[in-house]
Amino acid sequence: MPNYVYGVVYRGKKGGVIKYMEPQSFPGSAQEFARDKLLAWMADHQQNANWLVVVNVWDADQEGAGVAANIVCQLSNHDEGPFDPDQIYVEYGLYYVYSAGYDLFDDTVLVPDAGDSIPPNGLVVPGAGPTLAIRTGHNGGWISLKIARHDAEPAADLDHWEAIEQVTIKPAGEVRVRADLVGPVEDQYPDLRGGHDCEYLTIRASARGRDRRIGVPASPLHPRRAPVEHHLIETWPATGPAPRAVLKRDEVSRRLEGPAGPAR
Repeated sequence: MPNYVYGVVYRGKKGGVIKYMEPQSFPGSAQEFARDKLLAWMADHQQNANWLVVVNVWDADQEGAGVAANIVCQLSNHDEGPFDPDQIYVEYGLYYVYSAGYDLFDDTVLVPDAGDSIPPNGLVVPGAGPTLAIRTGHNGGWISLKIARHDAEPAADLDHWEAIEQVTIKPAGEVRVRADLVGPVEDQYPDLRGGHDCEYLTIRASARGRDRRIGVPASPLHPRRAPVEHHLIETWPATGPAPRAVLKRDEVSRRLEGPAGPAR
């Protein structure tokens, strides 16, 4: 297994260089090792998201480790990739969870007649069939989207998320994520039934960052390294139908719903 050492160069208010000279075994290429260290650094320093960060990698089994001339790989957060795969590009302020075999264009709620609009639900809009739309706070941009499949209902994390809603559908087959009506299934995400051949499935959507406005100076990071907002979809089998439930509202939800009542 290859051994690597690496250094991090960062440029912010107090730029600097940190070298990690203890050899580390890694079951992949120098490029994969650099990506692993870059993403870990960014996750641990989210408060400095606008910094330029560069990871330099040396082969620890060769002489001259730590010398600039002997760098075997270099990766920065300004590069075009690799990126976190758990992201989707939302172009029209909505993305979808639907059951395979169901034609979204036949959904009279989510695809209403000309001149009509979908219900002003704050986060989750249940469709007429086994499908739902989830609202983002921005009409265009990359969002991070994580999936968690459970065997039973988990507790809602009211502290970590700013808006939380859930609905129950009756799947007709696999339940998948689509970024838009006409786009393909997002293959990085699995069947949300989680291996359960369930008659009903509850889907909880949680979001944060929808209230943030884009009218700030553009980040020097590649857009996929600084998603405009963050979402989580959790699913678990249900024993029967259930109405949409609002567990928490953010400002986007309150603005859309009007006098719907205070957040719980």
